[in-house]
Amino acid sequence: MARRRKASLRLPSAWTYLRYVGTMTPLPDAVRVALESEAAASTRMLGSVREEFPDLEVTDEVLRVPSPAGELVAASLKADLAVVGARRPAHRVGRGLGRVAHAVLQHW
Repeated sequence: MARRRKASLRLPSAWTYLRYVGTMTPLPDAVRVALESEAAASTRMLGSVREEFPDLEVTDEVLRVPSPAGELVAASLKADLAVVGARRPAHRVGRGLGRVAHAVLQHW
């Protein structure tokens, strides 16, 4: 769709570092590992998009935020089109949208 509209494509990936506040405190190394993991996943996705669409301007961003849903809702308000994915374990077949995807669609 971006190529058809001669538009750029932005791939934000938002994650929270406050997910388990109240139950445990993450070690500094755990936060670093999580950030590296998110960046690697974003890089893999970006690489496959650039490979398939070499003429498309694509940027990515890994955002460590208190609320991934809030950040992606704010980002989607500036977009002409929003495509939202979800990360769910494979064994959860038939489940509806995740809470982040639901929030973006609800507020867009």
